[in-house]
Amino acid sequence: MGMNVGDLGGGGGNIEEFPTGMHLGYLYRIIDLGNKDHTYQGETQNKRQAFFQFLVPGVTMEDKEGKEMPRTIASFITLTKGERGNLWKRICKPWSGGKLTHSAFCNMDLDKLVGKWGLINVGTHDTNGKSIIENINPLMDGQSAGEYPEGYEPASWYIGALTSDPASIPEWITKGIRKMILECDQARNLGLAPEGEDPGVAAVKGGFGGTEIDEGDIPF
Repeated sequence: MGMNVGDLGGGGGNIEEFPTGMHLGYLYRIIDLGNKDHTYQGETQNKRQAFFQFLVPGVTMEDKEGKEMPRTIASFITLTKGERGNLWKRICKPWSGGKLTHSAFCNMDLDKLVGKWGLINVGTHDTNGKSIIENINPLMDGQSAGEYPEGYEPASWYIGALTSDPASIPEWITKGIRKMILECDQARNLGLAPEGEDPGVAAVKGGFGGTEIDEGDIPF
């Protein structure tokens, strides 16, 4: 089973599921969501996650004004160095075509992936029928990368840029993702919280230990 994803192509309303198969696209956004408690099957763990959003120029939809726009497909990825984590086994390892070693992965700069082209393998969730990213693959031999559509230049944002001023979250980050950032431990430590909520005195449990990906080169 692949990774749960949300299709953020825009427009609202009923959006058709993303077409299955291999699609030429690029990593459009990485947005660090910080640390937060996550409960699964009765077990709670503090994890740091990021929002990985891929844009596929060849798959389009109409916005509210009837204008054609490229669609995106996204996934929430736990930032862990573990070999069983989706960051390694479904994104970085297959995207490198097997060239990236796990030790190199543990010392790479994720920002080097932003704007990189690849083949996005989209499947269907086993239980709910929703579109999922199965994995990211390298371009085929002789295949050329595309061009970024106008107005869709890649970008990234990391939790270390967050300050006590909510304006430190860029305007291009959507309202829903912004709310997730304001719910993280780092935001509450700074006295920030979603509108109408008390930030409380939450401490960052574990900080960035075991989840930080250090700078380094990506050999692909």
